Amino acid sequence: MTLQLDKVKWADIAEQVKNVNPEFAELIEQNNEAKSLDLYIAEYKFGDLIINEGVMYLPDSTGELVAMTPENMSKSMYQELGYNLGTNPITMVLHNNSELLVSTAEKTLPFNLYQPGDLLGLSTTFNVKRKSAIPLPIGVSTWDMTAGARTCFMLPKISEDIGLNKLMRKYDFVVDKPHSLFDHWKILRQIGKHSDWRCRLLLFPYKWFQRLKEPEWAPVKNYFYECYVSSFYFWTNSFPWNLTFSLIQKKRSILTSVAATETIKYIFGIGSSFLPGFIPSVNEHSLPVQYIQDAFVKEYELKKYMPIIMEPAYLDRPNTKAAYFSLQAQIAPGGLDVDPRGSFIKNFDELYHSFRRYLKELSSSSQQNNNTMSLYHVITQRQFQFYHSNADKYDYMHNAIELADMPEFKQASKNLKGDFPNTSTFFKGCIRIS
Repeated sequence: MTLQLDKVKWADIAEQVKNVNPEFAELIEQNNEAKSLDLYIAEYKFGDLIINEGVMYLPDSTGELVAMTPENMSKSMYQELGYNLGTNPITMVLHNNSELLVSTAEKTLPFNLYQPGDLLGLSTTFNVKRKSAIPLPIGVSTWDMTAGARTCFMLPKISEDIGLNKLMRKYDFVVDKPHSLFDHWKILRQIGKHSDWRCRLLLFPYKWFQRLKEPEWAPVKNYFYECYVSSFYFWTNSFPWNLTFSLIQKKRSILTSVAATETIKYIFGIGSSFLPGFIPSVNEHSLPVQYIQDAFVKEYELKKYMPIIMEPAYLDRPNTKAAYFSLQAQIAPGGLDVDPRGSFIKNFDELYHSFRRYLKELSSSSQQNNNTMSLYHVITQRQFQFYHSNADKYDYMHNAIELADMPEFKQASKNLKGDFPNTSTFFKGCIRIS
């Protein structure tokens, strides 16, 4: 099925928007001029790069994705959609999820996850001086955004040559054998693009941006601005967040590396629902789960273990009761990396004891200081459980086989055949946050 870029009016998509963002839909219903303006719907396959190195890609008349640059588009089209300094215009996710990433020299890290109803492209829109795009953090080379999840992976090992060769012949692609969990995406993407899974975005042309300056458009502008401020809430509070951990480290004389401290802060960030962890896939919102699982069962001939897939998610999203962090799928910027030359489980044990000291201090501070940020109150209501597939020597550490009985994994493994993949690399140093 060919990808599409369709020009529409509000009447064509009003019900779709109402289903995913009723508050915004109501604002537009009260604005007659807004209902007369053009909009665009762009469609993408699973794994497509919506934004690549900061540049947005759109389907052309043949369904191929092309960079949104003056060279690739008509002058009128670029004027309509290229007003955000070359990246995406104000955009709403209409169907299925997408993931915004930052790339460093060493790894790719999830920065934000968007689900239907979410708005993006607001940071540049509300950059008042509009002299340049929002600057990248030091060490970050590019922003990317994918249709569906990018930091997703299979729990079972999928690096057997015979099985990979069968997949590559069936789906007509060539990739290197995966060496890490995040390498799995290169394979999942090639399989998933043959499915009918699609991500759809609603794009707001330049006339919408121009109208935001008019008084009668104040409710719409205010809504956009509230979404913009909300999306940066955690990052605007990064100074007191980092200062709090520095003070605790000094007060309790916590002797730990910078990488371990950054990892601990990220784990607390997952517990506060401001940073993503991982969950087992139980629906098709972030990727074509069943299509990919069927491919691994029928073509790769994965037999021993269930083809459970993990995907990024926030703890405050609907029906998400627990999220996971693993040192084997490191997504904390500057966090601990696995050193094959060292004793991994010993490092995991040291991380646990440092983490407990921070947790104790944060819990007591929350009880005694009413001015403590609300996210710390949230943290004290969370449970943090440490898992490993070889946990016998550590009383506090749970064996990964116990995760098979957790509700999220029972739901994910429903109707799947095989053993629970408790020997997965992901579970060798894993934390359940609920």
